[in-house]
Amino acid sequence: GNFASKVGILVTIIGVFIGAKYAIDRDLISPAVRIILGYCSGITLCIIAWRLRKKYESYSAVLMGGGLAVLYFITYIAYGYFGLLSQGVAFSLMLLVTCITVCAAFLYNLVIIAHLGMVGAYAIPFLLSNNSGKYEILFAYIAIINAGILVISFRRNWRSLCYNAFFLTWLIYLFWYIIQY
Repeated sequence: GNFASKVGILVTIIGVFIGAKYAIDRDLISPAVRIILGYCSGITLCIIAWRLRKKYESYSAVLMGGGLAVLYFITYIAYGYFGLLSQGVAFSLMLLVTCITVCAAFLYNLVIIAHLGMVGAYAIPFLLSNNSGKYEILFAYIAIINAGILVISFRRNWRSLCYNAFFLTWLIYLFWYIIQY
């Protein structure tokens, strides 16, 4: 059942993006409507997950993760491809989705949802980068994310979250160091 629910949410996410691509290729709806429909899809998945959480907890957790992933991707598409959102608004929306993801991880008590939030949190600066070269802001942001991950990992005893954050932080630093110097 758990494997089938994961495959099901993957198919749902792929279906949303295939439908969006079809609408884009055929120019059936405007970019703003595409983004609004994408947000509606992600929010609908999260609402359905919320309502099913008591009766079908594992399926609900998969739906919640899928809905949050859709919200991350739609925000990136709205900013990166269509330019419908400013960098600040897109950053705020992605940060909000990350906070909701952390709350969902606590609600479901599942480290995998916390990992989804962590990946989203670390991806935000790179997805929304305008190549300004302001590394101070990048590393301050990562320090804030790491402090949050440290608190979360100690509260729930999720060591894998702490190890992955450590790895990703060093990977980002080394990547920056190699590119910069």
